Amino acid sequence: GSSRTVKPLPNLDFKFVCANSLESLAEVDLAPLGEDENLAERLQNIREEYFSTESQKRKNFLRGLYDRHVTQEEGLFPDSERTRQLKSFSPFDADTSATFFDPQQMFGVSKFNLVIGNPPYVSPKGVDANIKRSLERKYGFSDDLYSHFFFRGFELLDEDGVVSFISSK
Repeated sequence: GSSRTVKPLPNLDFKFVCANSLESLAEVDLAPLGEDENLAERLQNIREEYFSTESQKRKNFLRGLYDRHVTQEEGLFPDSERTRQLKSFSPFDADTSATFFDPQQMFGVSKFNLVIGNPPYVSPKGVDANIKRSLERKYGFSDDLYSHFFFRGFELLDEDGVVSFISSK
C-alpha cells in the first residue's frame, strides 16, 4: 500500500480568546513620541505567520517575539489607549483577558458568519463606571447591559450571518 502522511490538527492558537467583547479597539490616533505606531500590524503579521507554520521551533520564536511586543515598556510618554489595548491581548496566557475585542486584530477577519453567545444578566449597578461611560458613548445608554451584547453581536456579523444567543423569553 501507499504510505500516507497524516496532516496535523488545525492550529488552534489565536482561535480562542478571552476579551471584553463589548469594547472595540480604539481608533488610530496620534501616537505618543517613541510609541510603535505599527504595533497592530506587527502583531497581526506574527499571528498570521504563527498560524501557518508547522515548525515548533519557529512557533516558539514567534511566540517570544509576540510576547516581547506586548510587554515592552512605555516610552517617555504614556502609551495611547490603542497601544494599551493591544498590549492587553496575550493569546498565549489563558489567565489574561484583553480589554477589547477586534475580529481583524485577533482573527484576521472583519466580520463573522455566526455569532453565538450567552449575554450576562447583570444589573448595571455592578458595572464599572468607566465601562458604563464607554457604553453610553457607543450605544447611547448603559442601563441594560444585556442588550449591548445583542447590538455588538450584530456589529460583528457578516451581512448573511446568524446570531444565536441564549436569552430570556
